[in-house]
Amino acid sequence: MTNCLPNPHILIATLSLQEARESSEIENIVTTLDELYRSNYNKRQLTSASAKEMHDYAGALTTG
Repeated sequence: MTNCLPNPHILIATLSLQEARESSEIENIVTTLDELYRSNYNKRQLTSASAKEMHDYAGALTTG
């Protein structure tokens, strides 16, 4: 069976970003999914401090 997706990690990455966004709202750190998806964490092109926080949270989820 061949892999149909060029980068299957993309699906997991979006789920962790959504989880990070929803969990961080409890701590009053609010951002939109649009801001998160427009940010490029690897190149450090982040749209806001909140977006950076969400990407850090998502990275911790992935590592854990």
